[in-house]
Amino acid sequence: MEQSNIDSMIQAYRQSTGETWLMNVMKLNMACLETLHMQKARRELRKLLLPKILGILLGVAWVAFISIITWNVLNYAPSQAVFFGLSLAGILVISAKAVIDYIRHTVMIWHINNSGNVTDVQLRLARLRLSQFNANRTGLLQIPFYTTWYLYPGLFTDKPFAVWAIPVLITLLFVCLTIYVYKNFTPANLHKKWVKWLIADSSWNAVNNALQFVKEIDDFKKDR
Repeated sequence: MEQSNIDSMIQAYRQSTGETWLMNVMKLNMACLETLHMQKARRELRKLLLPKILGILLGVAWVAFISIITWNVLNYAPSQAVFFGLSLAGILVISAKAVIDYIRHTVMIWHINNSGNVTDVQLRLARLRLSQFNANRTGLLQIPFYTTWYLYPGLFTDKPFAVWAIPVLITLLFVCLTIYVYKNFTPANLHKKWVKWLIADSSWNAVNNALQFVKEIDDFKKDR
């Protein structure tokens, strides 16, 4: 075998060895980056567990308290306190929905923390983010009920128009405001300041941070 062929073989071997070493280093760096960012994402989500659990416990207590009052009002004074009872019933339904959402979010966080696939984690985080957004949106619907609980039938029959017109106008104002906010409180309007202000809280920020960490892993993989 000629010397030139031998030199070519040695050079080709060294080149392939170097490329293999470089590929191994890149894979190791990718694995380290993925592990580090996944740990950061899970750390952000773990911050939510205690507030969510406390929210569930307080929410259950609140729903039970309102349920007792609503049941007593509608059973013992249905005609005199019809507005009060219906207002409590509306708040009760929306509060119960909030507790169910908190339970579902806690389960979703648990699944994310026990998932090892980046794509799966990213998808679950996006679902959690949207679910939290919709939960806050639903919570807005209880606002008008806080303006009707003090009304009573005698107010409209025994009092002058000027007396009951003001609280009715206030209620109508809040109803219109709630309808407007509910219709425009959508993910498509997240760029608006008032939507950001309504949605901004620790849980929303934590999910966004976790989603950003996972997205950085995905972006790094695409750039390779």
